[in-house]
Amino acid sequence: MAVFPHFHVIVLADDYGEKLWPIAREQAPACFAPLAPDSPKSLLSATVSSISEFTAYPIRIVTTGALHELVADEIAARTDLDTSTYDVMALPVQRGSAFSIALACACARREDPDAVVAVFRADERIDADDRLGSLLYRAYQVALRDRIVLVGAERAEKPADVAYIRFGRQYANVEGAFEVRHFAADAKLSAAQRSIDEGGCWYTGIFVARAAQVLGALAYSGDSDGAPGEFGTGRIGDTAGFLALLDRTSWLRPEARELIEALPAASFEEAVLEPTVNLVVMPTSIRFKAHNSLEDIDAHLAPDAAGNRIDGSAVVVEGRDTTVIEQTGTRSVVAYGVSGLLVVDTPDALLVADKAQARDAGTLLRELKAARLPQLVQAARRPFPWGEAVLLAVNGATATWQLSLRAGASFDTLHIPAAYGMFDGPWEHFGGTLHEEYTVAQGAVRVEGYGSGAARRPVPTARSFGVDGSEAKRVSCAGETSATLILTAALV
Repeated sequence: MAVFPHFHVIVLADDYGEKLWPIAREQAPACFAPLAPDSPKSLLSATVSSISEFTAYPIRIVTTGALHELVADEIAARTDLDTSTYDVMALPVQRGSAFSIALACACARREDPDAVVAVFRADERIDADDRLGSLLYRAYQVALRDRIVLVGAERAEKPADVAYIRFGRQYANVEGAFEVRHFAADAKLSAAQRSIDEGGCWYTGIFVARAAQVLGALAYSGDSDGAPGEFGTGRIGDTAGFLALLDRTSWLRPEARELIEALPAASFEEAVLEPTVNLVVMPTSIRFKAHNSLEDIDAHLAPDAAGNRIDGSAVVVEGRDTTVIEQTGTRSVVAYGVSGLLVVDTPDALLVADKAQARDAGTLLRELKAARLPQLVQAARRPFPWGEAVLLAVNGATATWQLSLRAGASFDTLHIPAAYGMFDGPWEHFGGTLHEEYTVAQGAVRVEGYGSGAARRPVPTARSFGVDGSEAKRVSCAGETSATLILTAALV
């Protein structure tokens, strides 16, 4: 399908998913989760790849400064897209989806005054096929009429947070498009389900609209007389418009951070969609699956006769209403005689919780941060464009990783500790100077700038080398097969 004129794509990847611990971590957001157990693509890379064919403009991926490099690495490692086809926008601080969307729309409109945007969530699985292109094109045609077009899920399942749409008559004789009678951004699941059963659909978190229409809705959403609402959306739109005029480097200045932090932390659904009257919905049978919380994953697992839900190698014996999510792939979990439990087993952390507490996973994560346990807050396994890093152990201000370096690939020293937040995460209270010690366990590597005399020196199997201070070195795979290294980094 040919690209649509003035069609811009925005992907929100600015939330790592606190409610998904231990599946998601600060350095491995929910959008990095695999599309399927054996899939080489993640939710983020699959979303970006599937929608790239519909636009001639770089896809704007909105994230925060802390996740910027991780998101860029993820796209580079798991897609075949040229760097010119996407643009990773780094915000200095996350301030809610209303601001993230406003800034992306302001940037799109500055580039193209007639911009029409399609906004996607990076942590949502889309079982897309040829219907996606047709759906987006029909939504694009309606958006040109100054309507915000919401994508709804026809299936009786919860694809995102509990947001639902009640719709009425067909919109302007457009097939598959309906006027929105009521949009609820946050409702009790039971009430929402009744509304769905009576004639409605779930909101997928995806919408299409003119960028100018979105910014206009931010400026005027609120009371019926046009007065700004409780979320202060006018300030959000004005700030976004101002920052869009500046160079990207200016966004990371302290003044810009203070300006953004002063904005209300508002969701786009509550601040804009709920009070807006010119909404159109297009229900679709395309299957959407959100990964916003452990509850979302639980909701998509089929229960047995006793209400138990299993994902992975696990079994519940003489138990009821218990969910077990096993992601190690190397061991089995057996729950015996229990009720109302949520068990999540990952390669480096095990969660056992009362299911009634699943909604409050954010509190749990705050307690883990306060306990200064980086091995729990950080992700153990991380993909990189050059290969993979696995966090093996953390002991005070010392961390150890196993690195898998692909043939022909290379990385810079200091990159792995920085990517895992060793400089600005739970390790920050240690301070000191970083020392890295590398041991080549398999294969051979070449180190640029290491040692005296030669600019490049190969390091054969089982040899070690150290790097002191903050000067980065380039480590490259010197053989025709991959190399394995053990890295121990310490703040001394």
